Amino acid sequence: MTDKKTPAKNDAKRPDMIAYVVKPVGDDKSIWTPVGAAWQNKDGISYTVQFDALPLGGRVQLHPRKEDTKN
Repeated sequence: MTDKKTPAKNDAKRPDMIAYVVKPVGDDKSIWTPVGAAWQNKDGISYTVQFDALPLGGRVQLHPRKEDTKN
């Protein structure tokens, strides 16, 4: 018997969003550094965010993950 709450290894959910730290460089450029990921919760409104690094400055933006283009 399997636990319905535990996903199989191949069913692991990929993140819905990637978290980036955005730091301005000059007047019209910015450096975007990926620092984490976010998964949409079952309620369809909120997200769980996991950071691999925390920014000391700048802002954090969440953007949808780009689909893999490799086949």
